[in-house]
Amino acid sequence: MVKICFSQIDVEPGHPDLNVERMLQAIDEAKQNNTDIIIFPEMCIPGYLLGDTWEQTTFLKDCLSYGEDIIAASQDICIIFGNIAVDWDKKNTDGRVRKYNALYTAYIIRNLRVFMHFLANAMTNKLTHYTE
Repeated sequence: MVKICFSQIDVEPGHPDLNVERMLQAIDEAKQNNTDIIIFPEMCIPGYLLGDTWEQTTFLKDCLSYGEDIIAASQDICIIFGNIAVDWDKKNTDGRVRKYNALYTAYIIRNLRVFMHFLANAMTNKLTHYTE
């Protein structure tokens, strides 16, 4: 039987450091309870923001870096979480870097890293899948 945990953390918009701290605590607790899969909310690392924070390169890089911390914590537990994904090589028609609302799935089992992310494209209503 597969044990699944849905973790509804208190996401603070614009504070990926605090959100990831809460996520890591939930992951530790889930591991202690022999959980196989833990699922977090959409955009749980950056939160939803209003304004220009989405345009700050440092904020975007911080969110991606914190996502790597969550991926690193996926030893023996599958972690599904929401974060931003950035395509630094593509620009929107307004010249801003291309960003996506992404679903990440990470699982490290026996030192084999399985990582996927899915990008939602509201313009085409397509879901794009990437595997590492």
